[in-house]
Amino acid sequence: MIVERTRSEKFTDAIALAESTPANFSRAGKLEGSVQLLLLALRTGEVARAQTLFSQFKSAYPDEDIYIEMFQDMFKHLDQDLKGGAVSLESGTGLQLVKSNENATESVNSTEQTVPTSFAMAQNYPNPFNPTTNIRYDLPLNSFVTLAVYNLRGQKIRTLFEGTQEAGFKTSQWDGRNDSGELTASGVYFLRLEAKAVEDFSPQESRRFVKTEKMVFVK
Repeated sequence: MIVERTRSEKFTDAIALAESTPANFSRAGKLEGSVQLLLLALRTGEVARAQTLFSQFKSAYPDEDIYIEMFQDMFKHLDQDLKGGAVSLESGTGLQLVKSNENATESVNSTEQTVPTSFAMAQNYPNPFNPTTNIRYDLPLNSFVTLAVYNLRGQKIRTLFEGTQEAGFKTSQWDGRNDSGELTASGVYFLRLEAKAVEDFSPQESRRFVKTEKMVFVK
């Protein structure tokens, strides 16, 4: 008989494995292990442990601004989701928000908007993610669009779209692979959207839009 182990038991094993890391292990290796452990805590619903691990992470790596800011954003979004509905933290899916029923009728009587009023790009969802994440952005005007993924060194590793698109609500996906089809390493990546309106009648100040979001890919 095979007994399915709980998330808490799996997380406890991960803690023990992390604590058994050799003392002479490289700083980069320890940093990566700490990041993965913190992500695991969030993905398995161990929010209290994640907060403790984050405090320890900030003390051990005070100069890792990118990771610190990333986790601060994740805790902020998690807090907002907890206030707005139930949160599911299924392993491998990232944070999933299940809206409460009291808001289910909000959009029933609303008029569907076919064209957005301004440029925008939402945070990818889920985040962290494995194996794919969804991307949504808005184009109020016909635009030349470049949607790409960059690594921490600022190198473009994947072009998700490049070309002209009509105004509207757009969606895309990233599967964690580079332009060569190879699976990238776990870690932080940047999603960058650049859109330039191709219609002459738009105000000059609203013709170009650039936005970048952090994404976390977890194998």
